[in-house]
Amino acid sequence: MKATEIKKLLAKEKRTVDEVGKLFLALTLSQKLHEDLPVEYTAYDLIEQLEREEKDVFFDRYSGVPAFISSMLKDYESTIKSYASVLMKYEAHIATLEEAEFSYYALSLQPRILTKKAYEEALKETRAKIEAEAYPLMQLIKSGLHTQLEKHNNGEETPYSDYFEQLNKKISTEHYSLYAGILEEGLYAAFDGYELTEDSTYREVLTYIPNIFYITSNLLKDIDFSLLETCPELLKAIAEHYSQLNGLEYIKDLSLSDYADPHQVIPFKTAYDLDLFRAKKDYDSPTIRYKGQFLFHGAAVIEGNAFPLAQVKDDIYYYTLPESIMRNMAEGILQNESVQAEILRLKKFLKMAGKLLNAHAYTLDLMAEITGLKDYKKLKKDHMDAYLEGLMARVESATGVIERMGFLENEGETKDLRERVKDILDLKFKLKDIYFTAKEKAEAKKLCYAYEGEELEDKVNEALEYLKGCANT
Repeated sequence: MKATEIKKLLAKEKRTVDEVGKLFLALTLSQKLHEDLPVEYTAYDLIEQLEREEKDVFFDRYSGVPAFISSMLKDYESTIKSYASVLMKYEAHIATLEEAEFSYYALSLQPRILTKKAYEEALKETRAKIEAEAYPLMQLIKSGLHTQLEKHNNGEETPYSDYFEQLNKKISTEHYSLYAGILEEGLYAAFDGYELTEDSTYREVLTYIPNIFYITSNLLKDIDFSLLETCPELLKAIAEHYSQLNGLEYIKDLSLSDYADPHQVIPFKTAYDLDLFRAKKDYDSPTIRYKGQFLFHGAAVIEGNAFPLAQVKDDIYYYTLPESIMRNMAEGILQNESVQAEILRLKKFLKMAGKLLNAHAYTLDLMAEITGLKDYKKLKKDHMDAYLEGLMARVESATGVIERMGFLENEGETKDLRERVKDILDLKFKLKDIYFTAKEKAEAKKLCYAYEGEELEDKVNEALEYLKGCANT
């Protein structure tokens, strides 16, 4: 209560039962909050000034409220503690899965152990795919353009210096819209914080945003033609340079529009012989693909009885992980019915307890409304909503860690494991689902005001019990 309201009530020669009740509740509430009221007074003196019949009404209506509030807060705090404890248990299940799955993922950060036969087959398949490659002619011309422009920008002499000076013209409105649209997709970023504007030059775009010229979307054709329109003589000069190489002589007979023709490709053998497009390096020292995964960390080849035979089946080397990790991975959770049952119990409790917490919170709102003492709302607790939402999002990221790469003999399939484990861990409710609807609040309020007894605590308890019932449904 504000000081002005308290002083006004204390200054009255005769106070009503409800006015004394409000002062009494304000005093007990301040003690509960450990806050001093702006004006000091004693409840005993106020009550003694009431007539005998008024005292009876006062005690019937207000004397039980402090004990009710204390009891309710004890229940409220107990629920909070249980709720926090279950949140941590639920989080522990998520963290245990993440830790186990990261242990599996750590295997991929080491050279893959392969039998000699498996390695040779994987190497053969990898090289066969590389040999089937064909490289767009326009990509070769653009690569030459960027290489020579970088030299020019560094002050080196190139055969195309005069052509590069022609790139200092401002980009057209059409090309600005094209380049800006690609940047807005967020797939490419400019170097050194460069900002594309309508006053940018073609030289600046080629220097600071070179990646957009290798876009893989359906805009590639538009990108290529923007270059052909901007610097045809430069592109033709670069193409003529490449036409002097063995196997690329045909380029000199092509027109500008032919450069951007997707059917104009350079076969692998030519690219290998001329050491273009990294074809030679990719073929001679390929990143092997095995069981659908690129072995970026290489392979360790085993022969004979270098490892226990039990770990090699059908020329596939299978890894082993400690049982303490295996049982906490996706496959282990899916086989453990007791863990699944525990997680289900935790999820059900979180939804029920979340609603119980909001039942207490709304009851305090009602107390504030009925008594006119807004400080009752200060008794509400932090329900850890942000923590709960964080765990909801963490389920998505935790199951996303699940990735199967053929390391274990009896492992599942990635997509299936993710879906099934997510179904087990997912709370199956949103934050809004543990809040009461407007209809439920209206019904609680209706029951509260419809109560015919004098006792204020019983009136408010009608609403609380109804909301608790909704939470336990």
